[in-house]
Amino acid sequence: MSRTHTSADVPGVIGELARSCARLAGTLPALTDARVRAPSALPTWTRGHVLAHLARSADAYLYRCWREVETHHVDLDAGYRTADWPAAYVSWALDDTLTSLAARSLPVGRVEAVDLGRSWTVSPTGPAVAGSGHALLGWLSWRAPCAPPAVGGPLPEPPAWPLPPAPGWD
Repeated sequence: MSRTHTSADVPGVIGELARSCARLAGTLPALTDARVRAPSALPTWTRGHVLAHLARSADAYLYRCWREVETHHVDLDAGYRTADWPAAYVSWALDDTLTSLAARSLPVGRVEAVDLGRSWTVSPTGPAVAGSGHALLGWLSWRAPCAPPAVGGPLPEPPAWPLPPAPGWD
């Protein structure tokens, strides 16, 4: 028999997750450098591999949740716009998105978020684009009505978003 989870389950699951993390944290002090380098219960993995996997998975989960909340808040079309995204989110999401696009050879040369003081080289050739980080991420995520102005040719249509992690992430 399957169980359907509801939002009423969330506080209980969060509490269970917190207790699981506390149990894990209680194990960590006993792991000396030598014990971290030792084999784990997973074939070919050391305990260090397991710990790195846990850390990266937790980071990825938190950031995916952040992306989901910010993106779909805009999608509700209830007054929250890309311009309302926090600068820290825009900076992280541009890093993540543009790294993935560079690995997939999107034909855009340089992207500059003038308000964030950040720039990325996506491809050795292609038009350059500059604008606010919010406008750039809005264009890349299909949440803006138009692309920012480009220099050196028209901008390509961005791929479906969110993109999978860049190859080699794991």
